[in-house]
Amino acid sequence: MDVALLNPQDKTAIKNQTRINFTPLNLMYFTASLERVSFSVKIDDDLKRWGSGRIASIIEKLNPLMVDVTPTTATIKPKIY
Repeated sequence: MDVALLNPQDKTAIKNQTRINFTPLNLMYFTASLERVSFSVKIDDDLKRWGSGRIASIIEKLNPLMVDVTPTTATIKPKIY
């Protein structure tokens, strides 16, 4: 595992109305770019369900070279306040 891409809890209107968990497009583009240059990538796109202790243990177990926490525009405001 080279890169772990993490997205905070996503409470966007689309997800709330459809109740379907969509991986954010920016994470999919980032993954494709990294895989193109031979990095292996793992995406987790809803951290809230894991909790901070479990996230830390998952990251420790995966032992990636890089961890990226990528909030999308829709998830930034709730995290600031």
